[in-house]
Amino acid sequence: MLHRLLFFLLLAGLHFAAYPGSNVMQIHDVAANTGETILVEIEIINDDPFVSFQVFVPLPAGFQYVQGSAVLNPDRENGHNLITGLNEQTNTLSLLTFSGNNATFNGNDGVVLSFSLNTPLIPGDYLLDPQDVIILGTSFNNILTGTIPGTISLTGFGPSQFILTLFTEGNGFLTVDGEPYTEPITFIQGATPEVTAIPGDGWHFNNWSGDHSGTENPLIITMNNHKTITSHFGINTYTITATAGEGGSISPEGEITVEHGSDTTFLIEANEGFLIDKVLVDGVNQGNISQYQFSNVTGNHTIGALFEPKTYTITATAGENGHIEPAGT
Repeated sequence: MLHRLLFFLLLAGLHFAAYPGSNVMQIHDVAANTGETILVEIEIINDDPFVSFQVFVPLPAGFQYVQGSAVLNPDRENGHNLITGLNEQTNTLSLLTFSGNNATFNGNDGVVLSFSLNTPLIPGDYLLDPQDVIILGTSFNNILTGTIPGTISLTGFGPSQFILTLFTEGNGFLTVDGEPYTEPITFIQGATPEVTAIPGDGWHFNNWSGDHSGTENPLIITMNNHKTITSHFGINTYTITATAGEGGSISPEGEITVEHGSDTTFLIEANEGFLIDKVLVDGVNQGNISQYQFSNVTGNHTIGALFEPKTYTITATAGENGHIEPAGT
């Protein structure tokens, strides 16, 4: 948009003048410590008068423009206005100046504009290279003859680095930012990895211990120190409810807690004078069995034993000249 505006002004100039002078835009070098806020200065060294200028400055990775910090130098501006924009996708700063009455900037050298940047924590040399620069002369043509980029030199120890060490107790595994955890991981200070506890089959996540506690899962960790964290998994348990009717017993009886995947055997025995009638497992008749095993338990179950009294046959007969009551079988 800024480029189009000045391009329009160029086209509207009606004529184009040839300037013999040198007109250069320069970004000054800056030296600072990592993490500091720095002041960046843009200078125009001009042999010829100019009424406006534009420049796009791609910011290196990790640098942040301080909103509202761009200002014109009052010693050089002459009632000029400044429009500032930031393309967040490309992290490119755009700067455009203009004057309602086409006033010329004062002087032939010196800073015309400055702005502030927050710097990253990584030491090194970073380039600020002015792009798409236009210096608009009094005849509304671009009188730019060259640009000089600036270098930001950051010194320091760089960001602190901390190690995240994870352990598990029980059957399960961990991921860090979606990737399986296999060994301690080093993060820079302030990083916020996401740790997720994933239980194995038949297990569940219980809690964290160590440098973090609680049951939040996934867990967001702020790396401001070395961290050692253990995830605790518990095996799933189920209830088998065992009952016996009158005339016998089942062992074990009551609400029996069993672990996932385990086997549990129940013994059924009738009292003296009784027989096992039937055994119901989850409501299904298994017959008059005396033993039943639940194998590889993965859920709750019921088992009930029913009994019936033993019965006998009495055959009654009577000889001649008498009778017996009742007679028969």
